[in-house]
Amino acid sequence: MYPRYDIEQDAVIKNIADYLASDYVFGKVSENCALEQIDRTFGMLLTGQPGNGKSTLILALQKIISLLNMRDPSAPSTEIRDLCLPVYTAPQIVNIFTQNKIQFDQMCKKHILAIDDVGTESLEVLQYGNIYSPIKELIYSRYNDHLFTILSTNLNAIDFAEKYGSRIEDRTKEMFRVFKFPNKTFR
Repeated sequence: MYPRYDIEQDAVIKNIADYLASDYVFGKVSENCALEQIDRTFGMLLTGQPGNGKSTLILALQKIISLLNMRDPSAPSTEIRDLCLPVYTAPQIVNIFTQNKIQFDQMCKKHILAIDDVGTESLEVLQYGNIYSPIKELIYSRYNDHLFTILSTNLNAIDFAEKYGSRIEDRTKEMFRVFKFPNKTFR
């Protein structure tokens, strides 16, 4: 059985499509785009209750990007590599951080990255007596390098700020265009 049609949900999807099709996404400005029209965000934060399509949308974007056959701008000049949208859950990122720091560092430098279920991971991990916050570190790194990032979370703005702190909250305001999914659940 397919989920029921919802006009509010449709409006969110249309806003996301408009954002991705805008004159300034992925760091490029077209000739017909006035400076004051430029949206300076470089990512999307998808928020809402569980089961309303955030993860499904990320997987659909992953498929669309793979079908576009675009060249990955972060690939070395000697290598031709297709752009893809790697998708990880937040708990997977924490696991990668603890098991393979080199892979985590490479993930931080991907031209485009999606992180699903932010807020479900352990915030801090203890490694050799040191306390780390992998998701915070990943967001800091991608913020500093202005790399396009997609996050999905079930946390509202207040819970997000409480979990990740005011520094991350401040950066997310500049980094992400927020899309709130209004429905409770499609399940």
